[in-house]
Formats: sequence, C-alpha cells, structure tokens
Amino acid sequence: MARSSKDIQLSELKDIIAQLNMTIKDLNDTIARQQSENDNLKAELAWFRQKMFGSSSERRTDDIYGQLSLFDTSCIYSLQEVRVIHSVIQTGTGFPADVRTHRQNFHDSLDYYSRAGIYAAHV
Repeated sequence: MARSSKDIQLSELKDIIAQLNMTIKDLNDTIARQQSENDNLKAELAWFRQKMFGSSSERRTDDIYGQLSLFDTSCIYSLQEVRVIHSVIQTGTGFPADVRTHRQNFHDSLDYYSRAGIYAAHV
C-alpha cells in the first residue's frame, strides 16, 4: 500500500515533535541543574560574607591580662598602677608582691573616681 504525501508529512511532523519534546526535556533538566547550583552558590556566598563581614568577625573572647581595652572604661588605671606596670616592663621582672593588694586598692579607688567623673587621663 502506497503512502500518500499527507501521511509522509504527518509522520515527519510527529518525528519533529518527538525531537522537540526531547530537546525541551533536556533543556528543563539543564535549567533545574543550573538553578540548584545557583542556589548552592548563593548560600555559600552568604556564609562567606557572614564569616568575613559578620558581627562576630571582630569579636574576641580571650582577654589578655593587663591588656588595656580601647573602649571599656572599667579598665582605667591610676597613675600609680601605670607606674608599677611600666617599671615591670622596663626591668623585665615579675610583679612585686604587693600588686594583689595594689589591685584591690585600685578597684576600690576606681569606684570613687568613676563616681567623681575623674579618669586616668585627668590625673
């Protein structure tokens, strides 16, 4: 039985439609894969930004004894304590025996000076 030209055209169009459907499926898979990769990269970028620029990037939890704080007003030293620390640094020796007593006196006097509005810069 001979096929008519319309049957041949119909068969060719069905083949073209099948090829186009496979192309569409492949493209949809590619789009889904790229969207997933894009989401992963966005999450990774957000994590790196948080680590690099987040509020915790400049926090330190380890305090060094004797290290002055730039913004903490509770670390204001009296002139006498600054002289003791300076002499220890200059001589390279350990702290004198009366430093513990001196520290307690310093903290007692700190309350007085802070209430009076007097800081080490004014002494």
